[in-house]
Amino acid sequence: MNDLEDLLQRNIEWATSLKDKDSQFFVNTSKQQKPKYCWIGCSDSRVSPSQILDLPPGNIFVHRNIANQVNVNDTNCLSVLEYAIYFLEVKHIIVCGHTGCGGIESSFKKQSSKFINLWIDNILQLSIDHKRNLDTLNCGAERFDRLSELNVLNQIVNLGDLNLVKDAWTKNIDLSLHGWIYSLSDGLLHDLTGKVSSLNDLTIIRSLCAPQISGE
Repeated sequence: MNDLEDLLQRNIEWATSLKDKDSQFFVNTSKQQKPKYCWIGCSDSRVSPSQILDLPPGNIFVHRNIANQVNVNDTNCLSVLEYAIYFLEVKHIIVCGHTGCGGIESSFKKQSSKFINLWIDNILQLSIDHKRNLDTLNCGAERFDRLSELNVLNQIVNLGDLNLVKDAWTKNIDLSLHGWIYSLSDGLLHDLTGKVSSLNDLTIIRSLCAPQISGE
């Protein structure tokens, strides 16, 4: 059996297992989806949201890219958010980064990569803005992981600054933003922001990832 045949066989076993537990599972989920959560995460193969949250299909609406970015020019991300907020009516949007992120590490290193360098340019700027803080850490891995946390905070700010989100809050739509980090070393999630559900809450997060001023 080759690799692709193995994948197809795994799919059969997975579908059979779910039907054994609930014979109507696929009948019910095929009719509609009604997730409470929208997940913006990294494309890293080790961070599969449904798996690390132990959720079955139909519970989480997912958008993934390198280093879990929320970019105002990314129509893919914006369309996911619009659909999640105004059509699926999700209650929570989670931005989740992780330790050991290759996208974060790449921002520290000059690599001959056209598209990746463009994509992570704002992370490079974040590392410059927080250089003094990052330089106090003892090793590269600690710096990368701290920058991963700062990146999550920054993406929550980017998310809250979108008109899609601000308009939802203005209309009193029940919508909260959450910044999490996933630890590859133990499989646990850590909440970095608490519940962000207003512009006042967003101001607090903005202060946590604001550029450091020389002499602070």
